[in-house]
Amino acid sequence: MLSNPRKNLWLAGGAFVLIAAIIGVIAIRAASNSGVSYNGKPLKYWFSQTPIMFVSTNGSADMVLNIPIRPHGEGYGCCLEKDDDVKRAFWSMGTNCLPFLVRKLGGHKTRVSWYAIYWQHRLGIKRIPADKDIERGQAIVALKWMDPLPMQTCEKIQALSKCKNPEVAAAAKEALSECHELKP
Repeated sequence: MLSNPRKNLWLAGGAFVLIAAIIGVIAIRAASNSGVSYNGKPLKYWFSQTPIMFVSTNGSADMVLNIPIRPHGEGYGCCLEKDDDVKRAFWSMGTNCLPFLVRKLGGHKTRVSWYAIYWQHRLGIKRIPADKDIERGQAIVALKWMDPLPMQTCEKIQALSKCKNPEVAAAAKEALSECHELKP
């Protein structure tokens, strides 16, 4: 009996889509890992240990210290690192961590992420995704610790300060308040 060519075409198409999806997930994960580390712990770990600065759209800023942010249940140990150790880690990683920090500073919730959070809650999934507002607040603190920033980074942050999203723009303006390169 001969096989059905239409069935084989659907199976081949499905296999192709599955393989492309797997390769896409691997590529996205590889791109998100910066490879930067300090004392054997990756940049994401040190970022999760960073205090948060909440900036409102009217320009006021409040720093909240020692709040552990561990997205997706990841964590190293049960206690937070000291702020001086986290600051030393960022200084040691140097300019290698700046693209990561600028990306976190410009992060905002998309329509897709809102739906994902909605359905995660509806389905009773307890895994909490990383909150873009919290990550933005951590990026502000880390960027202030890295001062003085290179001119190229200051220009990227300045571009973010003109973003249509008011939370991103306010956070970028707060990060720019410490950028000596752009001050007159």
